[in-house]
Amino acid sequence: IKNLSLSYQRPNINGRVIFGGLVPYNEVWRTGANNIPVIKFEEEVTIEGNKVPAGTYGILTIPTQGEWTIILTKNSNQWGAYTYDKKDDLIRFNVKSTKLPNKVETFTMQFENVTTNAATLSLAWENAYTKFTIKVDQTKEILANIDEAMKGDKKPYLQAAQFYLTNNLDLNKALVW
Repeated sequence: IKNLSLSYQRPNINGRVIFGGLVPYNEVWRTGANNIPVIKFEEEVTIEGNKVPAGTYGILTIPTQGEWTIILTKNSNQWGAYTYDKKDDLIRFNVKSTKLPNKVETFTMQFENVTTNAATLSLAWENAYTKFTIKVDQTKEILANIDEAMKGDKKPYLQAAQFYLTNNLDLNKALVW
């Protein structure tokens, strides 16, 4: 129903030691190359239990060997982390980091486990992998769309019933459909 967008730069390892080398542990990192990643939400979301209003935010991180601090900053227009100011933080939270068995040559951010109400944003580079969950409650809006569609000539019976079943809603109504 709603969009979210992500824009980021993708540096390569190029034979370098990344974490603990090029990217020092326990320091704010731009999370990629050049400009910091920018994420935009069209509606309020919840990230790891934190409410985030609709808007555009930058993503910075503080990597360590077993845990990363993820920072959503209100200052999404930064080149590098050189002008980072903690007072611009919208939220800050910690997530576990795991070691990958195979190297990821090019820094990668991607959405995984996408469902109607959630997605996981993962970050992987070198042998490091971390992720966090973004949730949205779209049920009310989807139900309104189903009700509107059921007024039309081509009623989406199967899709509506599947949504009700998948989300444990009015199963009697779904059965009728």
